[in-house]
Amino acid sequence: MSLKTKIDKAYILNKAQELFKLADIEKTPVNLKLLASLAGIKDVIEDDIEEAGNLIPNKGSGATIVLRESDSAEKKRFTIGHEITHTFLPGFELKEQFRDKNIGKFSLKNEVEYLCDYGASELLMPSFLFEPLFKKYGYSIDGLLVLAKAFESSLEATAIKMVMQNQEKYALIQWIHDYKPADEGKLVQNVLPGFEQLCPKPEKVLRVSFPFGFKKDSFVPKHKSLKGDCQLLKESFDKKERFIGNVEMDFEGFTIRTKIHAHPYSYGGKERMLTLLEDYKIN
Repeated sequence: MSLKTKIDKAYILNKAQELFKLADIEKTPVNLKLLASLAGIKDVIEDDIEEAGNLIPNKGSGATIVLRESDSAEKKRFTIGHEITHTFLPGFELKEQFRDKNIGKFSLKNEVEYLCDYGASELLMPSFLFEPLFKKYGYSIDGLLVLAKAFESSLEATAIKMVMQNQEKYALIQWIHDYKPADEGKLVQNVLPGFEQLCPKPEKVLRVSFPFGFKKDSFVPKHKSLKGDCQLLKESFDKKERFIGNVEMDFEGFTIRTKIHAHPYSYGGKERMLTLLEDYKIN
């Protein structure tokens, strides 16, 4: 399959709209399993797999979706949408199976997987339902929580859809509270008695887990941590309280000045923070 044959976002949107009409989708939450059946998916099962999801074409016709059983219900819904979108692509049934490890990352490095993430976002949160609610509740943490509940979607997937409404103005950074890669080796080093102050144990810091929406000439790399403390962000995270305000985030080599909406939360056994950026500038 060649992606030069107009297999693009417009094509994916058109295929999604065809499914919505067949399923008579008019309200939230969208029945993803119904859409799957209309797309020729014969079964959706769960198993203890490494990947977020697998799409296995059946002999004869149709396919089976296998979901990672340990994922949240919201994550599984996005994965179903991602695998449905694979069926939109010509020739998908000729491949033995699709093993998708990094669903929901919207990485432009793999155009097919990017389109499948884009399709999953649309199937899970149809634009004709999402946009009126977004206009009503706005670009805010309150709006994020309302929309995530309405569509039964994860905070991350919902935030991405919000940013997509205006990528000239909006972006997001998901942070994880963890050790810097350079410090991980220090956690297991043996320190002689009396030398503890000379070799202090490293502390966890807020590190970039996932950036999205930044303009093509701007890039915030994964795993990046702030050069110094951004006190307002740190206080929001430490107190587990939401924060709205203007901040300056100093990374090594560049600075982001922005209005920020910060939301600390826990997922997958780790402490995280989701920050919605508005009217940001990178220097």
